[in-house]
Order: sequence, then C-alpha cells, then structure tokens
Amino acid sequence: SAPNSWDVNLSSAYTNQANCELISPFFDFIPVVSAEISFWMNYSTEAFWDGTRLDYSADGGATWNTLGSVGCASCLNWYTKATINSSGKPAWDGNSGGWEFSKDSDLTFLNGNPLPVMFKFVFTSDFSVTGDGVSIDGFQLYKPITLTAATSDVYPANNILTPGPQLIVGKY
Repeated sequence: SAPNSWDVNLSSAYTNQANCELISPFFDFIPVVSAEISFWMNYSTEAFWDGTRLDYSADGGATWNTLGSVGCASCLNWYTKATINSSGKPAWDGNSGGWEFSKDSDLTFLNGNPLPVMFKFVFTSDFSVTGDGVSIDGFQLYKPITLTAATSDVYPANNILTPGPQLIVGKY
C-alpha cells in the first residue's frame, strides 16, 4: 500500500516489446473453501496493443492460465479487451484514468487444490508506441466473510490468506 506499489519503469515510459512479470508467493488452497482476489491498478498503455493480464498457476508455477475474462460474472473491472495484439490474450489496456479497484469473487475452482497456487501479473507491449505503463497495489487474496445475526459484531481476523513457504519451482 501507499507509498509503495509495483510499477513498470517507475520513472519513465515502458519499452517496446516489453514482457514483465510480477509473481506472487505460493498459497496453500488445501484448506480453502472459497477465496476472492482483489487489487488496485493504474494504467496508461497503447489501446488494443499493450496491456496487463493476471495469470494463475495451480501446479506451483509449472503451467499458467489466464484468470477470468472480459464480462466475467463474478468480476469487477476485469479486463478491457478480450485480446490485445502484443500477447494475443485478454488484458487491461488503454487508460484507467487513475487507480481502479478490481476483483474476482469466484476462485472456487481452486478449492482444495493439492499443489501450491501462484498468481502473476503479465505486462506486454508491441514493437512501437509506448505509454506510462501500469502500477499495481493492494493485492489481496482472502476468504469472504459471512456475517449472521449471531456473529455480526465479531469481525474474523483470519480471513486474509497468507503465503506459504517459498519454494523454487518452474521457470520464472
């Protein structure tokens, strides 16, 4: 959180043909029944050509898949394009106009996953025209809180998922 964030080339525009990754630590989903992911992002990129996506790995980093899609029913502010030219994958592109909150409230497909789960933001750009880039802050992976009349005055302190031990697996 402020004053810190992750940024592609903090003091200058991003470069042509960039491929930058921000990889999370491992998370243990074995005991997890349900989880949500959220973060804040500020971006200014060449629309249709350059942008950022969020991938996940359910096997400790050996393989990666894109998380969510444009129009995702369980998502808020999730991807602006179904495909950008620099990656051929969905992404947030163009200009966010400032910090924007995004979340995906359905990670149930990872419930009880026996292998370490990881997430990575991937920024790609094409061969020409650059912009200010992308900044990411406030990344959280958490279990949703269900309040009932019996527990409405008690806020559970254990709803944030914490990273597990760091293992070095796969190619980064």
